[in-house]
Amino acid sequence: MRTVFIPEYLEGVPLCIYLDTDLIILSDLTALQNLDLHDKSTACVIDGVISTPDQQQRFRNMLKLANFRWYFGSRIIIIDLDALRLREIQFKALGIAKEQHALPDQMDHDALTIALADD
Repeated sequence: MRTVFIPEYLEGVPLCIYLDTDLIILSDLTALQNLDLHDKSTACVIDGVISTPDQQQRFRNMLKLANFRWYFGSRIIIIDLDALRLREIQFKALGIAKEQHALPDQMDHDALTIALADD
């Protein structure tokens, strides 16, 4: 549940850029740091592996997402930590993980995706 606890790990920090550990960064990240989130708590990349209608339906059913495009990739996430804390997204994600303990492989990511669906 590493991504869910980022606001607690970085208490007092207003913004962070989460990067998967296997990424190689070859350029300056300042543009990401300065990205306008348009009152959202995160900016994420849509997960590109959900491409077939069968996969899309599976994610709608499994995660109860109205739109499969809300499922984001967790490799890079720009997080407005203040907004996340204010909206208590981490607590929503923890509640979802507890209620839906049968979530697939990436429980923290899936729970966070569901919690952020309306954000």
